[in-house]
Amino acid sequence: MDPEHIPEFLREEKDVCEDIVAIYREMFTRNSAPKLLIDPETGLILDANPAAVDFYGFSLEELRRIYIQDINQLPAEEVKAEMARAKEEERRYFEFKHRMASGEIRFVKVYSGPVDILGKRYLHSIIHDYTEPQLLQQSLEEYKEVFDALPVGVYRNEPGEEGRFLEANPAMARIFEADSLQDFLKHSARDLHDEPQDRIAFSERLIREGTVHREELKLRTLRGKPMWASVTATARTTEGGRLVFDGIVEDITERKRHEAQLRQASTVFEHTQEGIVITDSDVRIIAVNRAFSRITGYDEQEIIGRNPRILASGFHGKAFYDAMWKSIDSQGFWTGEIWNRRKDGSIYPELVTISAIRNDRGAVVQYAAIFSDISSIKDYQHRLERMAHMDPLTGLTNRLLFEERLAQAMSTADRSGEKVGIIFLDLDNFKDVNDSLGHSVGDGLLKDMAARLSEAIRSDQTLARFGGDEFLVLVPGMQSSGEVAMVADSLVRAMESPFDVQGRKITISASLGMSSYPDHASTVEELVQQADTAMYRAKKESVRYRFFSQDLTEEALKRIRLGTDLRRGLDAGEFRLEYQPQLELSSGRLTGLEALVRWDSREGPIPPEEFIPISEQLGLILPLGEWVMNQACHQAVQWLRDGLEFSRIAVNVSPVQIQNGDFSSRVLAALTSAGLDPHRLEIEITENSLIGLDSSILEQLHLLRSEGVQIAIDDFGVGYSSLSYLKDLPVDRLKIDRSFIAGLPADNNLSAIVNTIIALGENLGFVIIAEGIETDEQRLHLLDAGCHEGQGFFFGKSMSPDLIIDRYPGRR
Repeated sequence: MDPEHIPEFLREEKDVCEDIVAIYREMFTRNSAPKLLIDPETGLILDANPAAVDFYGFSLEELRRIYIQDINQLPAEEVKAEMARAKEEERRYFEFKHRMASGEIRFVKVYSGPVDILGKRYLHSIIHDYTEPQLLQQSLEEYKEVFDALPVGVYRNEPGEEGRFLEANPAMARIFEADSLQDFLKHSARDLHDEPQDRIAFSERLIREGTVHREELKLRTLRGKPMWASVTATARTTEGGRLVFDGIVEDITERKRHEAQLRQASTVFEHTQEGIVITDSDVRIIAVNRAFSRITGYDEQEIIGRNPRILASGFHGKAFYDAMWKSIDSQGFWTGEIWNRRKDGSIYPELVTISAIRNDRGAVVQYAAIFSDISSIKDYQHRLERMAHMDPLTGLTNRLLFEERLAQAMSTADRSGEKVGIIFLDLDNFKDVNDSLGHSVGDGLLKDMAARLSEAIRSDQTLARFGGDEFLVLVPGMQSSGEVAMVADSLVRAMESPFDVQGRKITISASLGMSSYPDHASTVEELVQQADTAMYRAKKESVRYRFFSQDLTEEALKRIRLGTDLRRGLDAGEFRLEYQPQLELSSGRLTGLEALVRWDSREGPIPPEEFIPISEQLGLILPLGEWVMNQACHQAVQWLRDGLEFSRIAVNVSPVQIQNGDFSSRVLAALTSAGLDPHRLEIEITENSLIGLDSSILEQLHLLRSEGVQIAIDDFGVGYSSLSYLKDLPVDRLKIDRSFIAGLPADNNLSAIVNTIIALGENLGFVIIAEGIETDEQRLHLLDAGCHEGQGFFFGKSMSPDLIIDRYPGRR
């Protein structure tokens, strides 16, 4: 028999005959319904008939390389759930969503069952497309949901004096005070008018004109309460030839009352010199006075109906407005200063009072704001403050403001347990510049020096001119005193290039003294004096910088040297990656590999706990982290080519990397460069790094998760952040910190903590992995508690890529 006529999946079988092939082609290939033949063990599509090729849009060769789980868009858990539902409902088909070659998703019913061919079992699936009915059903459900949720009344009724209601939404029942929608539909439009002739006139006009738009009618509720309504209605003929009225009703009773009140106060309102803006309870502007237009530049016609946020300058954050509205809600008013934006784009300060206006029942019906433009007052205050707090030559903070900020930083440090550092910088031989080149050149050098030093510090640090050629730098929020040394090193490097002043090249150095709070002093004056003393020691000893304490000086120099070596090590390629296996506790199957960076410095190996914090302080964690990400992704692709079976490669991410604006772009670029499926990558974020994440960072994490990248929370349980962040983050996996594992199973307290973490993760749908497993007793205890995966010395230490492939050979 010609092999070309035998189906591809049967060509290696020995007992294939023409009868079997003919039966197969008659039952499968020549059938007009899309059919797939699937390997039940792996899900690989072994064959497809022409109808299936035409339906899915893939070629036959492409389909034979695809797994059914690649086409089926439901996650594995939902597939199991659907199969259970079908069994319960005694259905012989399953409802799935399949992806076409074009990317289109279609709803299908899959009739699937086993079939034996030459002693082997296959899965025979017949595909039925029901996309159009499904979408139609969804549209109808969405329409009904929107109709019922509309805040305005929507109705259909008959014409004439009676006007019996045929249909209505729940808002109609609420507006007209019916007990229920069913109760409302028992009534007619005549019941809503005081006089029958009013209803007759409305019906005749609608029949005559065909439509009325926002007609304001004086009506009454079904309980007899007077009200005003805005009605838009249309007369139309249905397909059955029946004339009906379709309308929309909005309750405007309160608005009408407000308008009456505003008219009464119009004289005062229009002639006051302060700007006045009045909004409704939904904070939509309903009135402004002439002074408002004069101050903001907006005419009344431009602003009515809009939210006052159109004036927002962007200077105030969400916390500012939350506090403002909290005061209005609790006290009924708020008074303060706001920076707003005029129509021409200019920013100006206001002194404003915002009051809530309530009705007799205590409900807010309006908000009124009265404000004055205080630009001239602010300008005057600014000039006074600048004269008091700024150095007139360099524009830097002066000694007075510096000492105020230092006192604030010290007070904050007392509460947070952090440290505060200062640097006293004195130029070497500056007097020679003044004496030889003149004071104008000296002043120019000081101004250029101020600009260059300002660029060498962070925005949360303060540079001040202390007087003459002396400068001070404030470094708040330090974890250790050595951090101030890194800032000092940045200042020294900033001065290495010559200054160009009035066409003259001037090279100048400086001596720096450092002190820290609370290590060296308890007051502002003492701390500055200690740094000054350290500076003179540095100048006397002809060294660049000196701590007030010799021990801290040696520590600082060590950190500075380590930072220098780190830069060189990155350029020299001294870093490498090792990988620690992550395994399924129940089966021992390899599930993941965590990438761990190692530094083989020319001075000898340096542990990560030493160089990672330095790289974060110097900003070198960004290039280092990018290198790790790219290296790990490429290694994962190579392992997959070699046949290694694993689910994901895990990469630790520093908080500094996450806070960088293009973090998600860098991760996706690494995946693209390596050609790695995003589902194969997991980024690990420590729990403490999640504290204070703003919305933009959360958006980046959600973007990565939407692309398929998995996210794990590392060191879970040792942080002190609120668990509320778990509901906002797209988390896949929780990693129990090794500190909870070491005492298992003997320590009952640790067991209780671990059990609680596992239960929390299970309830939230997370995979739980434990770090630091060193004994089989720990593995069995965690497995019994419900933990899914683990890593640690019991399974293997971190190792090179070659050792990984030797130990876990996979499919090779």
